Amino acid sequence: TTFFKPRSRSGMENFYPGETLLYWACGLGERSGTQEHERFQRSAEYYMEWHLREENRNPAFVPYHTLAYASAWRLTGSDWFREAIFEINDWLAGLQRIDHAEPDVLGDFYSSDHAEYGPSHTSSTAVYLESLVKALAVARESEDLDRAGRYREAIILALRNLIQLQFADDVDAFYVARQVRVFGALRTSPWDNSLRIDNVAHALLAVSRAL
Repeated sequence: TTFFKPRSRSGMENFYPGETLLYWACGLGERSGTQEHERFQRSAEYYMEWHLREENRNPAFVPYHTLAYASAWRLTGSDWFREAIFEINDWLAGLQRIDHAEPDVLGDFYSSDHAEYGPSHTSSTAVYLESLVKALAVARESEDLDRAGRYREAIILALRNLIQLQFADDVDAFYVARQVRVFGALRTSPWDNSLRIDNVAHALLAVSRAL
């Protein structure tokens, strides 16, 4: 469904523009002219300016813009895209629970000071992991080794968090009647056993990129 006039401000600005830019970025290399590149950058600059206003900041903005900007950076060589990737992923990594976090939530992304960012959620951790893996690749290609090291640590902790939430064997699934149906799936959180396709899909995409 296309909403020319959004029915509500339910966070759509954090998802759909980035998804659209990622789709657009996938086709930039097929065009020889610079007009499409210029239009893409104008759009990216518009949404980055919007996101960086304190009242609009949200981690959901980061992953799709990161993936889109990385594609554009490799095509255009524009420093703007690289620096934008670093700015939003540095901020994202700062939301990861590390210090004094309980073992069950260590490595997820949650801020008790910002309830508007939403609760701890496996699909969120997994899609943020996608973003950090891509940002790590850009940092390494840019020979920014200090930043690459920070991203790598964040990736390892996020992977640990996801591994803990997977139904991997009959110990994990001791209370499940039809265990074979859940093996491989990831719970939505340590206290929510519902299984979602995006929990697994984003995790698989992140791990495949990491490998």
